[in-house]
Amino acid sequence: VNSCGTTSLYTNLAKNPDIDFTVAEAHKEDGNFFLNNRVLPYVDDVTAFNSMWHLSGRPEPKLRGLDHPEFFRTLRIREALSRVTDLKVVLIVCDPLSRFEKIFWLYYYCRPGAEVWALPTMPDGEPLCWPSMAGALEPEAGPLLERWAFAETLRFVRASFGPRLHLVHQDALRERPGETFAHLAEFLGATPFAEETSFRRANSAPGARTNVCGNETLVRALQHSLADEYAAIEEAFEAAGEQVPDSVLQRRTRCERPDELRAPGSGPEPATGHL
Repeated sequence: VNSCGTTSLYTNLAKNPDIDFTVAEAHKEDGNFFLNNRVLPYVDDVTAFNSMWHLSGRPEPKLRGLDHPEFFRTLRIREALSRVTDLKVVLIVCDPLSRFEKIFWLYYYCRPGAEVWALPTMPDGEPLCWPSMAGALEPEAGPLLERWAFAETLRFVRASFGPRLHLVHQDALRERPGETFAHLAEFLGATPFAEETSFRRANSAPGARTNVCGNETLVRALQHSLADEYAAIEEAFEAAGEQVPDSVLQRRTRCERPDELRAPGSGPEPATGHL
């Protein structure tokens, strides 16, 4: 799930000697499945995709990884991937409110340096942004929460992959990185990570970011609007026979993690995780 720690997940998985991703660069997102909208790909596309390691001069790994957080949001792609017999899925989830707060801060929050290319626009073409996350609940925002929802995707992946799915909550990367990646290596059939492996966070955005953490009423209103996201996470862990994380049951957000709210450079940041 995008903005839940996918960058931390794949950059650390790539430290395993048995695992390599189709894209060699540090930014490993592979958009090959988005090249066209055909049900079946072109032969040339398949040939190029299967030659990724040969063309880049890399040895082909025991386990070939493919990363893109948007794959399972696209019906055509997720239907195709669900039919790959030996494919395994590692899916990371996180607190829905904290995730949406980061997305809002990146694309919809009125601030210097906002990603204006992603902002909705007014009839005159000017970017439309909001000075508060309360804007996400206004009629002018349209289906903003629905645009970034992942409950349907999570339910589809769970139903389609069953035992081939390994579910990770972002809290596990932050609180138990060594144990978490050891379990992932075992699930994937990879060599255990070396004891000295350092599992670090990536693409983090610490600091207050928006004003939501100072407004408990707004936090509760947004959590109410995101109720189906929380329910989907609970269902997924229960279906996997795993304990639902306390942070999910108690609806804990990044607002309750002081280390995450410190401005960059104002104090130490956690050793791992991504939010």
